Amino acid sequence: LLSFLASILRLPFMRGKITISEFVYKRIRLSDPLVEMKVCGFPIMLDLSERELRYIYFGAYEQSEINFLHKHLRPGQIVIDVGANVGYLTAIM
Repeated sequence: LLSFLASILRLPFMRGKITISEFVYKRIRLSDPLVEMKVCGFPIMLDLSERELRYIYFGAYEQSEINFLHKHLRPGQIVIDVGANVGYLTAIM
């Protein structure tokens, strides 16, 4: 159920991702909050008990920054992600 909801909420035209994901997450009991997610082919591990990582999982995390990266970065460029946390933006770069 959780992965199905996430696939729907990750669609670019979806609105209210944070509100919907928080509503559903608070009502679902997960036996294990750790999930693996592929980002641009790279696996990252997310602990869904952490709000920021839920936002990543449901596609609601720093969308303007992601749009900026897609617009301005080109293959072959060198970037540094200081303080990468789980590596979400690093995988996008």
